[in-house]
Order: sequence, then structure tokens, then C-alpha cells
Amino acid sequence: MGLEQDMTENLQNDLKGAFFRWISALKRHCRSLAETTMFRFKPFLGGSPSSPDFDNKAVELFIKCAALNRIIQIAKLHSCQVGA
Repeated sequence: MGLEQDMTENLQNDLKGAFFRWISALKRHCRSLAETTMFRFKPFLGGSPSSPDFDNKAVELFIKCAALNRIIQIAKLHSCQVGA
């Protein structure tokens, strides 16, 4: 009984460790995606909004993000299956 209980506890601890490693990797991945997006956004569409009003800035950034998303979609490669 003691050995089986130890094995169960070890497995649970390993799963908890794997979960926390996965979460930390996920957060790093999200941050990396955000950094990559801003790296693409700034040189192409400007580093800062030019509108003085906050609401206009929000609209300007929304339009710029929509344009960047459209450009990325156009630039993506589309694959299709070729008959043998």
C-alpha cells in the first residue's frame, strides 16, 4: 500500500509541475506573439497614433490593426492538395 500511494503522489506532483510549466510557457508564448505583432505594426503603420483625441486614437489604432490583419491574411500561403 505504501509504495502505491507514493507512486500516486509522485505522479500527481509531476502533473502539477507539468501544468505550471505549460502555463508559464503559454504566457511567454502570448507575450512573444504580442511583441511580434508590435514589431510588424510600428515600422509599417507608425509608432504612435497621430490623433490628439483619445476616441480618435482608438479608432485610428483599430483601423491600423484591421489593415495589418488584412495584409497578413493576403501574405499567407494557401496550400491545396495536388492529385497524384
